Amino acid sequence: MKKALVIVALLGIALTGWSEGIDVIVMVDTSESMFPVFDDVVNYLLRDLLENRLHTGDSFHLLSFADTPEQEIQLDIEDRGDVTAVIDRILLLRPLGQYTDLVAAVDFLYGYTEAIDAQNRKLILLLTDGIHDPPPGSPNRLDEQGVVARLLESSQKIRQEGWDVHILRMPGGEAVGEASEASGSGIDVLDQLSDQLESEVLAYEDVEKESLTDQLTGFSTLKFPDSLGRVRRNFSVPLAVRNNSEQSRDYTLVGMESASAALLRRPAKVTVPANQTADLVAYLRLPSGIEPGAHDLAVSLEFSDPQVRISPLQGTLTFEYVPVVGWKEARLPLPYLLYALGALILIGVIILLVFVIRHRMQDAAFDRLFAGVAETRRRRKSIRPLILKVDSQNPNIGTRNIRPVPPSSRRSVGGDGSTFLIYYIPMPRRIGDIRNDGKKYSFVPRRPEFFPDLSKPLDHCLDKPIRAVSSRGREITFHFHEYVSPLEQLNRLMRSVPKYHIGDVPLKQSPGKQPQGRGDGK
Repeated sequence: MKKALVIVALLGIALTGWSEGIDVIVMVDTSESMFPVFDDVVNYLLRDLLENRLHTGDSFHLLSFADTPEQEIQLDIEDRGDVTAVIDRILLLRPLGQYTDLVAAVDFLYGYTEAIDAQNRKLILLLTDGIHDPPPGSPNRLDEQGVVARLLESSQKIRQEGWDVHILRMPGGEAVGEASEASGSGIDVLDQLSDQLESEVLAYEDVEKESLTDQLTGFSTLKFPDSLGRVRRNFSVPLAVRNNSEQSRDYTLVGMESASAALLRRPAKVTVPANQTADLVAYLRLPSGIEPGAHDLAVSLEFSDPQVRISPLQGTLTFEYVPVVGWKEARLPLPYLLYALGALILIGVIILLVFVIRHRMQDAAFDRLFAGVAETRRRRKSIRPLILKVDSQNPNIGTRNIRPVPPSSRRSVGGDGSTFLIYYIPMPRRIGDIRNDGKKYSFVPRRPEFFPDLSKPLDHCLDKPIRAVSSRGREITFHFHEYVSPLEQLNRLMRSVPKYHIGDVPLKQSPGKQPQGRGDGK
């Protein structure tokens, strides 16, 4: 009986460990239309996934399709040495196919993914220009209605499995006319396929190559600081965590180890909003016996939630260790002391000048001299920051979309990288500007193709709806307003309550007494 319980417990632990992995299935179009961008796909996506993003327990599957779909690579991530051989194999791939049978590709993708062990969650990356152009004689050479119907059969199966599907539209493919559509060749069906899979399409032209993996997969990234300078035995390290997904995520660091010891003093946690970056501050303690001086310490990280994909998990901390061993050994050099003394003297002089100027401000002539400065300061204080509100977009993102726009300045509006952020639907960065000329606010469409209602700048744009249309035809409406803080709103509400004095409230009458001045006895 005890042996059976032990076996059940071990199986439970094993199953828990297996469920922490991820199977990444990449299906890439290898027709001739992919030739101009194929090297970028290899170097900035496939190699990045294998070298930096996948962990032990994951698996990588590369499928290709042109005339017919094929399996190219299957690798279980166990030994990093295996990754090198797989990358060498990937570098030999070339997009030389004459045709593109997208229907057969999606059928093959479903069958292949279904056959993979179901313990790990599945991430499918489909890279194609979206053109269905099967070879002559193919059973999938149908009209557009027939192609969409065939795609619907496989896409429904994929959606029912709950697999995570991401689509990257590659450049180069174009639909080729009504005559070809009737014969089932040259049909662009990527939009219909993405709708059936309920998956957004990311356009290759809208992505920076260096961040291709981040934007396509939504995997998180982590950046180690360049140098920490001089540190004691107990010190802190800010790790920049980037959340590339469309939802807020919690990150809890539970371990940081060097080759000789565990360094983390206590777990460190940070919540990062969607498509934002925040510092995860880790509090560390160096191992005893470490020598004073400069160090490049290699460390590995461990997070509490294995479902959160973040990389890299290995890095280097650069610092100079200065132990506290007494005044003689740890005191500051004489030049530093002289600098500190000079800084204290300078601060004293500044305080004295401020004291003198405050007293001189009482003089009328001095007031007139600084009247212009005072007026400028007053006007600056009166300028309220602006807040961007996007319909259907979650407004609870802190102060991310609350920004000042001083006179003679402008701020950008658009996707990731813009001052005012639109993240409800994918948008390129800096599609428009809001400008303050000192008299009014104006909205200037920098990329007019996203603003069908605006042919010129929109003056006095505050509190006016502005409609934007994404490259896929999805509409959003946003507004700019002067920002009023919750505290100020509460103060306004309190000031609006009428004030009463005791004399304004009638006193309560004693029982049995009639009010005075009522002669009719009623």
